[in-house]
Amino acid sequence: MSTATLVSVEEYLATSYRPDCDFVDGQLIERNVGTKDHSKLQREVLAWFRDRRRELRLTAFPEQRVQVAQRRYRIPDVCVFPLPEPDEQIFTQPLTFVSKFFLRKTPSRNSRTASTIISPWASRTFGFSTRHRVGAGRSCVKGI
Repeated sequence: MSTATLVSVEEYLATSYRPDCDFVDGQLIERNVGTKDHSKLQREVLAWFRDRRRELRLTAFPEQRVQVAQRRYRIPDVCVFPLPEPDEQIFTQPLTFVSKFFLRKTPSRNSRTASTIISPWASRTFGFSTRHRVGAGRSCVKGI
């Protein structure tokens, strides 16, 4: 059995990972990225928010590093904030909306991941799946 190497917050923030990864209590957590279906879903959600930016007074960011606790940094596929957008490079204020896109057939792992990302940090959360719905949160933006 292998043991995960622990990384400090400072090292995580000073290092570029390809692809970028989540950081939870010293451990680097692999993210679900890199497939065409995943990219298309992310593109469509971003476009939906871009087209309604003025009307909703919201702005969307893809794969934005977000500090959700002192030793936890997550990178949601899309995070949405009220305008004006945050000035900080790594977001620390509460999110309005977080989405993770799950393109696998294993919702139990994905649902656990989604709940550790945001609960109770974001006011609205939602998980998307191309196969079935997983990880729905407290509310969803109408039309998605």
